[in-house]
Amino acid sequence: MATKYLAVILSFCFLSMSKANNISEITLNVKNIDYYQNQIQLHPTSYALYTILATHYINKAKLTGSTSALTNAQHNLELVLKKQPNFSAYKTMADLFSYQHKFKEALSWAKQAAKIHSQDTSLFPLMTEIYLGLGQTNKAKTYLNSKLGKSNYHLEAANAKLNVALKKHDIAATHFKAAAQFANEVKPSYQQQKALLWAMVNIAGMYLDSNQLKLAKVHLDKATLKNPQDKFLNIHWAEYYQAIGHNDKALLIIQDLMPISHDPDIYAIASNLAIKLQQTDLALQYYEKAEQHYKKIINENFIYTLGGLAQLYCDNNRNLNKALKLAKQNLLYKNDTQAVNTLKCIVKKVANIDHI
Repeated sequence: MATKYLAVILSFCFLSMSKANNISEITLNVKNIDYYQNQIQLHPTSYALYTILATHYINKAKLTGSTSALTNAQHNLELVLKKQPNFSAYKTMADLFSYQHKFKEALSWAKQAAKIHSQDTSLFPLMTEIYLGLGQTNKAKTYLNSKLGKSNYHLEAANAKLNVALKKHDIAATHFKAAAQFANEVKPSYQQQKALLWAMVNIAGMYLDSNQLKLAKVHLDKATLKNPQDKFLNIHWAEYYQAIGHNDKALLIIQDLMPISHDPDIYAIASNLAIKLQQTDLALQYYEKAEQHYKKIINENFIYTLGGLAQLYCDNNRNLNKALKLAKQNLLYKNDTQAVNTLKCIVKKVANIDHI
């Protein structure tokens, strides 16, 4: 059984590697999901397949904004944990809950994974992300200090995330560069290419955040050579063009992402860009789409768009009392700098209205 399963995985990894550059990320994701669904039908007791399928569902949610993908991911992981609890399933469940901004639950799942393999380095970035999401920066520092040792991709990625939260952009960039170097030294695979691109785009992001725009462009150009269709990369290109005053180009990039993603953040970005371009009707159109998608996710009993909807209202000076409630509710789950700043933005605007 194990040999047969390994052969199945290796054959599909080869398929992914050979076609990844020619098939869009979403198309490949659909193929991955179909493939593993079929494999589960053939090997219903090979529980590792369910965990792999769950990771592809999580990736689908990140790419397209699909909430049903999150539900499907959780269903598959619950089945695994009921039948054959293991490190990968616990860790993937932690990743799933972290993505949904349910950081307390995510921490619980991550700790169960750590009981099995506490020194598995793939846990380091995830645990750091969870502590930061809870607003527990000192715990994130303490956790990483306890993991000091030989550097590797995951340790560098974790330290990069910590320094992003601390707004130490140059230090974060150094860690992202180290992570990219480690990823580049690994044998090419689909996951290796994703890890490399993530680090490369984040290097550019740090230079954008510190207003080092020439360096940001250098690294965006390098990342584009890897995968010009990447959603995360193109959002950063839009940010770059906005920073140099080319809001029209930024908007075109964001508009190109709309057919493949129902992520409400995409529409919120587009609305803000249209406002800058004084395209009032278009800005309103994108505002309404963003609001619709944020609300849809909340109405499906997910909470990870509470902060986004609150920020949308704040940016547009609309529904500020409702925004205040949303921002306060968001802080019950997510207590990082972004969530706190959203609340401050709304409180300030509500105070200005009351003063008038």
